[in-house]
Amino acid sequence: MRTAIDPATETDDLAAVEGSLRVDDLLTARQGVQLDGHRLDLRSSTGGADPSLEIYREEGQGLRVSLGALDKGSRFAIGFGDTPDTFTEKFGVNDKGDVLAQGSLDVSGTVKLNQRLEIRDPTGGIDTDVLAIERFRRGADQNDLRMVTGDNQSGDDRFVVGPIPFETNIFAEKFVVENTGNTSVEGNLRVAGNLKIAGSQNIFRVKTQTLAKHNAGKDSPRSWDFDYSAEQFTEVYEVFVMLQGFSLWDNEDNTTFEPSSKWSHAADATAIPQHVFVRVIDHNTTHAWGEAYASESRADQEADNTILFTVVVMGRVSA
Repeated sequence: MRTAIDPATETDDLAAVEGSLRVDDLLTARQGVQLDGHRLDLRSSTGGADPSLEIYREEGQGLRVSLGALDKGSRFAIGFGDTPDTFTEKFGVNDKGDVLAQGSLDVSGTVKLNQRLEIRDPTGGIDTDVLAIERFRRGADQNDLRMVTGDNQSGDDRFVVGPIPFETNIFAEKFVVENTGNTSVEGNLRVAGNLKIAGSQNIFRVKTQTLAKHNAGKDSPRSWDFDYSAEQFTEVYEVFVMLQGFSLWDNEDNTTFEPSSKWSHAADATAIPQHVFVRVIDHNTTHAWGEAYASESRADQEADNTILFTVVVMGRVSA
């Protein structure tokens, strides 16, 4: 009688098949399955092999999973479920190279992308507007990193940066770029280089007005007012005046300060200018006011003495 042999301790082949082996029922391997230089060919229940689905070892390349020919609709899928109807795919690769991951993807190394990175909504949709990060080559050694925000320039799609504070758990917009180019910054903006503005701007606006006003009378400075409400300043940084000239003749509102016929001269030793000034008393966002005066040695003739000056307003307007 032959003594039973424990397969786990057997060193010799218990059975050898030289050729094909067909099993019409379950084949169970209680130890490993070893394929020497051949492929594991997975076929349909009827033996069909179109497309060919194989697992094999490629020398010097490692383990390969072949999905057959391109564009046959084959997929390598990982998921759960006992039947085709209940199977739920969680990770998949199709025969075009597209990869589906239904969950988080943790990468400890570098991620290299040869094309764009598209960010979609939880259902995989784009709501007609593509949001993507991509590299663009303008020329030799000239490359851009582009943030694509939609397919139009209506301003509806934006690039937004901000935190989610733990006390509110609500996203707070701090830096926004609309696809119109409009940019909003909720905070300080520091620029180390030059700030160049090609279009209209509201950071700094200057409004000027030249006035020619004569005295209010003997020993009486003339009050003046500059209304710049049409500029719609939201803040006025500073207002100052520049004295441009004075005259012993009446040049009220004649800002060119040129006489109608010729330059005037008074050969009178008693008609001597002695004290001239113009100053700002105060200002707000709509107007500035002050006074001007030019005295003369003959006080009875100084009422028409005229001061020429320019008021300069510096401020900003609303966006």
